Amino acid sequence: MAFGGRGEPHPDEVLKEALKAPPAPVVFLTGGTDKSGVEPWYVETALERLTAHALGDASRDFNLDRLRAEEAGADVVVSRAETLPMMARRRVVSVTDVDRWRSADQERFLAFLKRPVETTTVLLTATKIDRRTGFAKALEGLKQVWRFRKLEQAELVRALTAAAKKSKKTLDPAGAEEMIRRAGEDLRLLLTELDKLVAFVGDAERIGEDDVALATAGAGMSDVFEYADALGRGDLATALDRLQTVLDAGTSAFELIGGLAWHFRTMLRAKTGNAPQFGRMKAIADSARSFPTRALLDAHHEIYRADVTLKSAHGPTGLKDEEVMNRLTRRICALRA
Repeated sequence: MAFGGRGEPHPDEVLKEALKAPPAPVVFLTGGTDKSGVEPWYVETALERLTAHALGDASRDFNLDRLRAEEAGADVVVSRAETLPMMARRRVVSVTDVDRWRSADQERFLAFLKRPVETTTVLLTATKIDRRTGFAKALEGLKQVWRFRKLEQAELVRALTAAAKKSKKTLDPAGAEEMIRRAGEDLRLLLTELDKLVAFVGDAERIGEDDVALATAGAGMSDVFEYADALGRGDLATALDRLQTVLDAGTSAFELIGGLAWHFRTMLRAKTGNAPQFGRMKAIADSARSFPTRALLDAHHEIYRADVTLKSAHGPTGLKDEEVMNRLTRRICALRA
């Protein structure tokens, strides 16, 4: 079962369908199409729930192997998969990050796919995979391929408010949006932050925008909005001051890049009138109106370049995180000017 395009279903619906299906010999859990990304929390949750679904009442001690592709080659996986279940109808072998297998391991597993073991369910996960390769095409051609695309902002807000309700709290939409701005769009991280917020507010029933700001003050993300907002205004002096504040507080350059990418995407959405107009979103929309569209697109390009530099061991220039962010800050402000 595969889905494609912007019409891909919500990950909740995908998980529901996956749990209805009878366990297959090989199952692939991955992200959506290239542009829709992947929601790691759903992949991890699906892996655990599908494991329980396939095993039923069977003993996990004897019938479950959890492996990581970077530590276990395909020979190990195939050997475990070919082991008969003990006092059970089925065993499960889960393997994460199969996109990290080298070509030899990929070829070995492709040979196994031709004759899988009916009494074993092999659960494979990959958050990034080169879909042009024969290995990826073979996995995506399986009968059970479950795609967990990245949630849109409005969906993240709903997911957070629903999770808060389970903890008997009411999370304001503006508070949820503030969480996303501060922590990024990774649902796994956001749910962790929500647990901290629930503990922070104690007996209070409602969690608002101010609670989010207070709970994260001094945690390294308290001035990220002010930093991004200063960039949106082209205020270089304030932007550099806020940048130093968040870096000194322990915020990593990777977190900042993620926050900036979200902030500038939201500015682009605001340009077309597709961004919500509440809380911080209104301030972002106001900033977007005076930021030329061409310059916004160029700013996105600069953020991407900085991200690549950080992820490639600081690139050939050997720049440190602070230098990368300093250079990015100056370039975006120059574009705004």
